[in-house]
Amino acid sequence: MYHKDYFIRLIQQFIVFLAELAGLRQKNDPDVILMKLEGAYLQFTGMSMTALHSLTPEGIQTVFSSTGEVDYNRLLIVAVLFKEEADTLWSIKDIHSARILYMKAEKLFEYLEGADSKICSEFIEKYSILSEIKEKLIQTELI
Repeated sequence: MYHKDYFIRLIQQFIVFLAELAGLRQKNDPDVILMKLEGAYLQFTGMSMTALHSLTPEGIQTVFSSTGEVDYNRLLIVAVLFKEEADTLWSIKDIHSARILYMKAEKLFEYLEGADSKICSEFIEKYSILSEIKEKLIQTELI
């Protein structure tokens, strides 16, 4: 029961965070968005932005499977944070860094889409995240 309550609170807090990011995007303030994202990595995953950036998607999967069970919720959060950060970097024309994060997010979302997690696969499908990331990756190849 405790784990379920914790998960629900974590998701609620993450949704509030994403809404805050959306507001900052409307204000077109990428520096503040990047600062908020940096704190969000630690808050929602327990790992720093730098640590997660240094890992491959497979390495991230391993880290969040260390207890013997895959923590699909945290993997989903990392994938969303990578995508949000990539979108921000894209907006300030840091295409190379954005591409790297889009590629990592794509791998994580593909893993989650095929995983044994109904919540993750429904989230990915509902928000068409993979198709959006694939379109951005195609655009980066054209630049």
